[in-house]
Amino acid sequence: MAFGDLEEQRTFRLILSVTVGFAICLAFGVVATNFASPLIIALALAVGVGMLTFFKPKIGMGFMVFSMLLSPRLRGGSLSSGGSSMGSAVEIRFDDIILMVVFLGWVARTAVIKGRAFLAGTPVHLPVFMYTSVCVLSTALAVLDGRLDYLRPGFFVLKYVQYFVLFFMTVNIVENEEDIRRYLWMAWITAVIVTMFGFWQLPQGARVSTPFETPISVSMASRTQAQMENEANTYGGYFMVVFGVLFGQFVFGSMKKKQLALGSFMFMLVPFMMTLSRSSYIGLLFMVLFLLAMAPRNKLPILFTVLGAVVLVVMIPQVRSKVFNRFQETFSGAGTSRMAIPQHYRSNLRLEQSAMSRVVATRWIVTDRFPKAPVLGWGVTGVGLVDTQFPRVLGETGLLGLSLFFWMLYRIWQMGHAVFRYGKTDDDRALGLGLMAALIGVVGHAYGANTFIIVRIMEPFWFLTAMVARLYINDRDEMVKIEDYTSPLPPERRPPSRHAHG
Repeated sequence: MAFGDLEEQRTFRLILSVTVGFAICLAFGVVATNFASPLIIALALAVGVGMLTFFKPKIGMGFMVFSMLLSPRLRGGSLSSGGSSMGSAVEIRFDDIILMVVFLGWVARTAVIKGRAFLAGTPVHLPVFMYTSVCVLSTALAVLDGRLDYLRPGFFVLKYVQYFVLFFMTVNIVENEEDIRRYLWMAWITAVIVTMFGFWQLPQGARVSTPFETPISVSMASRTQAQMENEANTYGGYFMVVFGVLFGQFVFGSMKKKQLALGSFMFMLVPFMMTLSRSSYIGLLFMVLFLLAMAPRNKLPILFTVLGAVVLVVMIPQVRSKVFNRFQETFSGAGTSRMAIPQHYRSNLRLEQSAMSRVVATRWIVTDRFPKAPVLGWGVTGVGLVDTQFPRVLGETGLLGLSLFFWMLYRIWQMGHAVFRYGKTDDDRALGLGLMAALIGVVGHAYGANTFIIVRIMEPFWFLTAMVARLYINDRDEMVKIEDYTSPLPPERRPPSRHAHG
């Protein structure tokens, strides 16, 4: 088939790869959630993807993009908490297997085909390696001391490593801005599909969740309250990453991209609001405030546009009643319990059960667990289910791990800010701003969830981080070093003012 120019050929390849990738992921999702032995099917398909990755690693990466949100949870592929009330479970999904085989295929290709470095250096590498090392060390010491068994903590540590493997692999597979543009389009199509799935759930009356959280044959309404809480938080946290990219395009993109970003945001806002996830609402608020601070000359357009979109959605009667009831029940809903706090606080404060559990777990970490193991903590899973991120990191890895965790986030911020300030094109700067906005959003979301260990939030987040890291690496010679990125560039190296682009 012949095409008139190179751009048409690229468009055809993109549409073809998107269609094939989506069809395969969706078909497998249906099969794996309805058959008794999905693991065999997963392994068979994974072997094919791994072989394809060896010859065409960028195609394998495309499968990974779709599988982040469109892959099923494998029945029987979980490791329970052993009945602990403070425990949690490790879930094995198809994207876990896809990531493993894509990684192995990429490593095999790198070993056979010489000429490229195994790992391209980024500003995030060192804190990631050090934080991972502390997780391993604190968990190993807890196992040797008899405070933990080795199986469940080991699986959780592997889950943490999985996100970083995705980051390293993506940075090395992606080569240029054309690759980044192609994968971002795939990610946008995935987000549209996830949004449509959210609309499909709305008539059922339950809180919306990401696809394949339960087998298709199981009614969404049959989920327990705890399952709905976790799945809704996951759905909302995923959109923190998506909204970050859309907001970056809204600030820096061409008129066509601004319109697409705004239309996508409004389309996704209804199911997002219907998650009834207070953590997600906090994250969105943080993102909007951040954008107003980072784009001073665009404050009023951004403010009125974003708030106008939110108001339009909230004005829908079904949405308004549920969102307002969700906020109201935080302090006066069923299942509230009196909060034991010092006298100089409001002694009559009441919280519903899920909010109260976060407060109790946080106080338990700070007052009981942390003083007994302040440096390295109790190991991964050593403090059980603490459904808020930062107290959990403190309890599991101590002050050392928490410091490295914040250093890792700060380096991600620095890298995004460097691309935001010194990127060569508006698209580059939009992606840098998008990463910073997404980071702000997931940090806000982490006040009410274990955001940084949830697969369906962290895989897209680290994928976005890898895209920005590739831009940073490609422009390294034209950027200041990450340690000095706040220093002004000489006039001849300064990019055009971002406000000059409308």
